Parts: sequence; structure tokens; C-alpha cells
Amino acid sequence: MSTPDAKVNAMPYLEKNQIKTVEILPSKNFVNQVNNYFINRAVKNKLAPEQFEILNENFLESVDAKLLLFCINYINLMTNPRIVTEET
Repeated sequence: MSTPDAKVNAMPYLEKNQIKTVEILPSKNFVNQVNNYFINRAVKNKLAPEQFEILNENFLESVDAKLLLFCINYINLMTNPRIVTEET
């Protein structure tokens, strides 16, 4: 079985275009949008503030948030970026 690095090395495009997602940090504007627009208010209102904060932090560290942040931060390098997930 090959390692993830071996798979990346087998794809020259990925090898030279890697970006570490730990370097992509959410801006204050992005966090505000998540908190104010991308939420289900009915669910948020049922949670204690501490519970919401934990779920919010978990989302900001998730792959979904990192994909959004990547597209926002690197939009100038892409033509018509699209995010395709299993929910799409």
C-alpha cells in the first residue's frame, strides 16, 4: 500500500502546488459571516453559548472551512473555482 506522500509525488501538479491548510487562517470577516449568515438560527438558539462556541471552533478547524478559506484566499490563482463534496 502506498503512502499519501507517494501518491502526491506521483502527481507532479500536486507535488508543486501543495498548500498547508494550517497556514490558512480565517479572517475576522469570515468568522463573522459564519456566525451571522451560515448558521441555522433555530438550532443555535437551542444551544448554550459555550456549546455553540465549541461547535463553531470545530467547524473553523474542519476540512469544509479550510476548503472555503482556500478558495477565498487563492481566488486570484483559479478560474471558476468549485468545491465538490459528497453532499454536492
